[in-house]
Amino acid sequence: MLNQLIDDKTCSAIGRDCCLDLVVKFVDRANGCNWTSKFIVSGVPKVLRVATTVPDLADSEKKSYPITEQTKMHVSCVLSVVFHDLCSDKEREEFNNECIEFVKYENLPFFVR
Repeated sequence: MLNQLIDDKTCSAIGRDCCLDLVVKFVDRANGCNWTSKFIVSGVPKVLRVATTVPDLADSEKKSYPITEQTKMHVSCVLSVVFHDLCSDKEREEFNNECIEFVKYENLPFFVR
């Protein structure tokens, strides 16, 4: 459920921030539900998609996600918690690969290819 709300365009900006806060609370191994390895594949691209949102971007084709002034900080906290919870080189490599694949193949409006 939380994964679906992260990049849901109908979710309010405050709702998205609350969802990201819950991910921070529950994703890690020590204090949470041990979702880190699953979240790398299913959640990190969604978090990165929200991170690339540019407020008030005049693009009729791409509706940006509603975000608050604090959303970027929430995204940063999620990515930081996920990265610090990685306990093997294999997991770190998966995380890096997901980030690289996102940058390569996501249709970002402000990157020149």
